[in-house]
Amino acid sequence: MVAAPCGTCPIRKHHGRPHQTRDQELVNLTAADACVIFHSDWNPLNDLQAQARCHCFGQPKAVEVYRLITRNYEREMLDKASLKLGMDRAVLQSVSGNNNGPVQQFSKKEIEDLLRKGAYAAIMDENDEGNRFCSKDIDQILQRRATIITIPSSVDRTRCSTLLSHSSVDRTRCSTLLPHSSVDGTRCSTLLSHSSVDRTRCSTLLPRSSVDGTRCSTLLSHSSVDRTRCSTLLPRSSVDRNRCSTLLSHSSVDRTRCSTLLSHSSVDRTRCSTLLPHSSVDRTRCSTLLPHSSVDRTRCSTLLSRSSVDRTRCSTLLSRSSVDRTRCSTLLLSHSSVDRTRCSTLLLSHS
Repeated sequence: MVAAPCGTCPIRKHHGRPHQTRDQELVNLTAADACVIFHSDWNPLNDLQAQARCHCFGQPKAVEVYRLITRNYEREMLDKASLKLGMDRAVLQSVSGNNNGPVQQFSKKEIEDLLRKGAYAAIMDENDEGNRFCSKDIDQILQRRATIITIPSSVDRTRCSTLLSHSSVDRTRCSTLLPHSSVDGTRCSTLLSHSSVDRTRCSTLLPRSSVDGTRCSTLLSHSSVDRTRCSTLLPRSSVDRNRCSTLLSHSSVDRTRCSTLLSHSSVDRTRCSTLLPHSSVDRTRCSTLLPHSSVDRTRCSTLLSRSSVDRTRCSTLLSRSSVDRTRCSTLLLSHSSVDRTRCSTLLLSHS
């Protein structure tokens, strides 16, 4: 709530907008059932006007009025405004009268209280709750009136207490990860307690929406995974996550060039032949690699005979007469480090 000069705030249970007592004088706020006066006016009629906006015709509920005031100049100003309002009630109201019924006459005691104490003090008891409240010590007030509200959270407190007490857990990052709405607390507890997990990168991967948290937990807990490269590959939209999880966990795979090698013309065919028959390999990339002139036709015939391979391209490749398929297949299979470009040149010269 932003306090404005001479302001009141007609509100409902959970929401409301502050209104100044001197602004919007013709606005009726019958939807509000409470009026909070947080800055009293020198003219008490302005405060009454603000209260009357909630008491207009059509108000089905009882209206409560609250006034926030401190024991300094505000209290003195309120007392003087109360005296002016008391004089108005004692003198002017009885003279003006009312056409709808008889005028209510004040007794001598009531008129004296209005003139001496003011309108507000005249209707208040000497031993009211406000005086008793001010006479108490602040510790007594907090002990009797304070209410402790516990807000439930989505974090498993038992698991959190176990993690925070673990010597290998970064407690600052743990406290940041666990309250995060997108973090699975069960997985987080497994990752954070694992000694080989890079917790800085873990905190980056887990909250990311495009990362499969289940696979991420497997990759991050694997001792041979390069986590820096993993964080680059996994969020990339063109990377097949299933293949990435297999390649990254393979000890002999160069993870930096993995995605580049499969589509590059200088691929090591021995390793490529191992990767391509894999069920998770994209056959579209395979069909791009196989038309190269240095491809082993014997192996090509095996690969292309799979049901998902384009047989038209297979028949075109195998019908080339310039390649000695027997010798080529022997050389390519027995020499894993053969330069395929030179191999294709040698085979053509021998033929």
